[in-house]
Parts: sequence; structure tokens; C-alpha cells
Amino acid sequence: TSSAVIFACTQGAQWQEALGLLPAMRARAVNVNAFFYSALISACEKGKRWQWALGLLSTMQEVGLQPNMVAYNAAMSACEKCDRWQEACGLLAEMRAL
Repeated sequence: TSSAVIFACTQGAQWQEALGLLPAMRARAVNVNAFFYSALISACEKGKRWQWALGLLSTMQEVGLQPNMVAYNAAMSACEKCDRWQEACGLLAEMRAL
């Protein structure tokens, strides 16, 4: 399944491959849920791609999905790994406001 592929990409820090699945999933009209986005954000976190992680978090909200704790934690961790403390603190404040 697509979730298994994303999970495998996350475990192998294959963030580029994981992100490449999103357009393919949309093109096939596959329902992309919060779990899928959370896994993508985790892949970005492993790849130290904080900008992509924040972008995906924002995209989740734009498509009507509520980011979950896993998504927020992975995005904060991506920021932390890249010394982006202000962004991480902003995400923490967002998460607490939920």
C-alpha cells in the first residue's frame, strides 16, 4: 500500500522518494489522509528538510486536514535538527492552541 511505501521511505531517510509519491497519489485521485502527510513530514525530518516539513504541514491545513501530534512533532524535530528554534517554538504554540 501507499502507506507502507511511505513508511519504508521514512525509515530509510528517502525523503525525496517519499515526496515524489504525493503528486502521483493526487493524480490517481487517491485519498491522501493525515497519516500519509505525517509520514511525509517524518521523512523530511529524517532528511533534515525543515522547509519541506513546514510546507507539508501547511498543505495539510489547506486541503482540510487537521495536523496531528505526529505531524507537529516531526515538523518540530526537523526544525530542531537544522537549528531553526524560532520555527519549532512557533509550531509548539500552534499545537498547544489546538
